[in-house]
Amino acid sequence: MPPGSDVDWDKALEIALRTRDAERKRLEQIEGKIAPIIAGTIAGLGLFVQQAASLWDYLVGALLLVPLLMLFRAFATFEYDDVPDLQELKRTYESYPTTFKRAVVFGAADVVAKNRPAIDAKAQQLNAAMIVLYLVVVVVLSVRFGEALASGKTTVAPAAGAGGRAVAPSAAADAGKR
Repeated sequence: MPPGSDVDWDKALEIALRTRDAERKRLEQIEGKIAPIIAGTIAGLGLFVQQAASLWDYLVGALLLVPLLMLFRAFATFEYDDVPDLQELKRTYESYPTTFKRAVVFGAADVVAKNRPAIDAKAQQLNAAMIVLYLVVVVVLSVRFGEALASGKTTVAPAAGAGGRAVAPSAAADAGKR
């Protein structure tokens, strides 16, 4: 800003801090999405390995490790800079209010500019991991479908009832009505 220009530092401070808070919220939202997707991917991998019937099943299941690694990379922590910088705050506080507010406004703009690329990278890594996870699920389902067709298995085993005994579909439906 040109020297001597009139600036509403209160408004500038409000905008700067709102922008900083929006970036923090965006980071929290991204990381909040990653954690349950990691948990679901691990659970899916565990179920797939538990049900594996051949080496081919293990190899196809291992494909889930690719998006899992991508998700772990996206979930990695980084140091988020904040404003006001305590040293700058201490230095400018004596000139309160204009110098102090100006330092906070410029500090907020600097940290948003510094933190935004890291937050953008997390978002891009999450998006890429979701695409890869989707493609892996398509491959896994395709392999399972191909195995079912090759074996001639076109029906699903009945659900197990109490004690692990098979329950006829009509009996299971009747039990649910009681």
